[in-house]
Amino acid sequence: MTPLDGSSTDTTVTGVPRPGGTGALAGTTISRIGYGAMQLERLHGDRSAAIALLRLAVELGVDHIDTAQFYGDGFVNGLIRDALRPADGVLVVSKVGADPNPGGRIPLRAAQRPEQLRASVENNLTSLGVDQIPVVNLRRLDTGPGLRAEGDQAVGIDDQLAVMTAMRDEGKIGAIGLSSVTLDGLRRAIPVGIVCVQNAYSLVARADEDMLGLCLSEGIPWVPYFPLGGAFPGLPKVTDEPAVHAAAQSLGSTPSQVGLAWLLHHAPNVLLIPGTADPDHPSGERRRGHARTRRRDAGHTRRRPDALGGCAARLIYATSARQATPAHPARNNCYRDISASSYNEVTMTLNDAESRRTSGELTTNLGLSGLTTSEVAGDLRFTLERLQSALAVADGADPVDVWELRDYLEQAARDAGMQPAGYTVLTDRSRHLARTWLRLRKAPRHVFATS
Repeated sequence: MTPLDGSSTDTTVTGVPRPGGTGALAGTTISRIGYGAMQLERLHGDRSAAIALLRLAVELGVDHIDTAQFYGDGFVNGLIRDALRPADGVLVVSKVGADPNPGGRIPLRAAQRPEQLRASVENNLTSLGVDQIPVVNLRRLDTGPGLRAEGDQAVGIDDQLAVMTAMRDEGKIGAIGLSSVTLDGLRRAIPVGIVCVQNAYSLVARADEDMLGLCLSEGIPWVPYFPLGGAFPGLPKVTDEPAVHAAAQSLGSTPSQVGLAWLLHHAPNVLLIPGTADPDHPSGERRRGHARTRRRDAGHTRRRPDALGGCAARLIYATSARQATPAHPARNNCYRDISASSYNEVTMTLNDAESRRTSGELTTNLGLSGLTTSEVAGDLRFTLERLQSALAVADGADPVDVWELRDYLEQAARDAGMQPAGYTVLTDRSRHLARTWLRLRKAPRHVFATS
């Protein structure tokens, strides 16, 4: 299986540094930040601008484009056909499972039956002008916002996978992905060979965390749609979170930028496909690892587009986007409750007094457990140096280690027949908020000898 971090190639086939770093999809090395083409429907009246935008994306290092026949009833696929060249080395991913519904209350209608899936693949082949689509996502309608399958559209996933694998065997599609799928559905599908999963997921909508974990363990890329949440009225938006605004301000970034960077940092199998239909939105200077927004073209300078409309993340096309993730404030200081009331709380930093108090509480519970540091380090699989750093809540301690140690010692003290000391900073509420930023681990449990 292809490693999730791809190959050692840090540039595209055209020699451009990869935005977001290097990833892999369907055995192909790609940039972790691609382009979602759905919004190109908005440029129906300006085809040349849409094609220019696609060309610009390629020039900026995008080599993964997500599309569908139902984006503009073939209009977007036609743009991709006319804009891209084989030498660009772009991996095109399409999807099936819905059809256009012109004039309907909702612009899409379910198309889940096997014969409809086949017809949609044929339509994609025609509009893209290719003999094979590298990856086709089967869009189930089981979960996430949007359509639901009813009546004869409620088709079992096994029947759908049968026609998808048949088309793969026929050479019409190169590989199969899944979208809007449940955890059970993914488990049923894995044996046929699934190369990616697209589900709605963001910092504020993380119901599929278990599925992300399964994808990570199976080597399947996770390609979230609605990565900033809020696609429909009433759904939470990343950009409405006070803590995200505060983190963006402290980092010199935008809230959208923080939301997308968090996804890249959250798991190594995440690939992003943000989209835009605005080729003229100025981005300004890139600071703190962001690239300058210029390219040379016929003797003048053209500006790079911001993605996701006017409130876009400037990092999405930054060639050094890995430096732009909020890794340091998020991972190194994520102990405190999140609040916009003070800078320390915004950046989740413990002051010296809080660090000393937390270290004292951890040390007290270590004493109550009766365990030695060697026993604790062995259970947690820490080196002694790493354990001492977490126990002291040192400046360089990983907050994930500190949280794991906290839970381990609390349970160990209880198992030793003692009442564990309470935690005044690492509270249950703090844990809930910390999970917004960190992938906290479940602590192991020490096995005490029985007499």
